[in-house]
Amino acid sequence: MKFGDVVRATAVLETFNGIGPLIRPTAKCGWPLKSSLDEVPDTVTILRDGLVVKEREKVSNLNVEMIADLMMGEKTARSVRSDHTRYDAPVLLQAKGVGVYPVAEDGIDFQLQPGEIVALAGPVGGGKEALAMMLAGQLTPYKGKISGSGGTLPTIGLVPTDRHASGYVGILGVRENVAIGGLDLLSGKLGFIDRKKEAAHIGGLARQINVISSSLEQAVSQLSGGNQQKVVFARALCHNPQVVVALSPTRGVDVGAKEQLYALLRDLASKGLGVVVVSDEEDEIAQLANRVVIVFEGKLVAELRGDYTMKDLILRMEGVI
Repeated sequence: MKFGDVVRATAVLETFNGIGPLIRPTAKCGWPLKSSLDEVPDTVTILRDGLVVKEREKVSNLNVEMIADLMMGEKTARSVRSDHTRYDAPVLLQAKGVGVYPVAEDGIDFQLQPGEIVALAGPVGGGKEALAMMLAGQLTPYKGKISGSGGTLPTIGLVPTDRHASGYVGILGVRENVAIGGLDLLSGKLGFIDRKKEAAHIGGLARQINVISSSLEQAVSQLSGGNQQKVVFARALCHNPQVVVALSPTRGVDVGAKEQLYALLRDLASKGLGVVVVSDEEDEIAQLANRVVIVFEGKLVAELRGDYTMKDLILRMEGVI
């Protein structure tokens, strides 16, 4: 269930049951920073590093940017999307007549250009997650075909939806987790990992993505949520992919880590990689995607390009237009 669904459900309960005081909680910093924050709580309490930095402040006195700054302890600049799409280059990845459901009548046609960031959006269960996993080669389409330029699939890096379930091995260190994504690249002729190559490659990725740990041997389970997610990204990039498919790329990370991951995705696009993002957060999509594809009931029902507005995005994601 999305946060917006919680807001609407809360409004219904208040209207019909008259129990508003029981379901209007004081918001802690764990609430998602959404434009609808002021629809639920009356006051906000913000904690940082285990200490209260703002207690029971009226929502009317704050905005999302102020809350983010208080959470981080510094000014947090909100990033904006940029377009690095190479329209004159060959297509990186394409789907033709792909069926995401067994009984889907209409297949999905989709193309990804170098430098492009495309968001797959729509209701949960509408098919966007299945389509992303098919594009990443993790699921087989019920019909249709997925291919790359010249018929050969590009190298694809995957950032899964749930990092705890399938993104990393908690008892292993940063080095070992990242290396899982590129064992053949890091191995020598006899199949053993080349330690010098591994140290240089993984160390470079850790610096590029700004993974903060005591060392590359520290267990990933001991890292913060943001740094765990950065390790997952490093693993996805370990094999030098041409395409990155990221499902819920910033789920469960703090505001600062979000901005760092957004900057990383834009940097990858600027270098010619194609990026596919699956997200339920309108704000995240608006900051990242040059093109938004709305998937509903296994069909592509709408598309936004260029300088679309947040209003356009929300209306299409909610199926209003």
